[in-house]
Amino acid sequence: MATDKSTNEARVIVLESEMTHVKNAIDDLRETLEHNTEMTFHIKERLDKQNGAIPSIQENMKILLSEHRDLAKQVSDQATNQAKISVKTTILWAIVGVIGTGIAGYLMNIILGK
Repeated sequence: MATDKSTNEARVIVLESEMTHVKNAIDDLRETLEHNTEMTFHIKERLDKQNGAIPSIQENMKILLSEHRDLAKQVSDQATNQAKISVKTTILWAIVGVIGTGIAGYLMNIILGK
């Protein structure tokens, strides 16, 4: 019986030691689970914020691209108009130059008497 009692006491000591290890492992798992839960909620909050912002950003980009297209069209139209005006101005100066040369030549003929 004495050996049974000492054997039982040894077994109880081993079981108590194993219970302590199991309890420590469970506590570690609980802390890890809490940390993972916090991180999951943090990631969820960030994704919710990003997902809320993405449609707004997408709509703003559509508006910006539309405005850019309109502006590019206006710039192109203005460049075309400026080119037309430049051609007209060049033609007018050429005509004025020819008329001026003709008048200058006529005046020189009158002054020189030829």
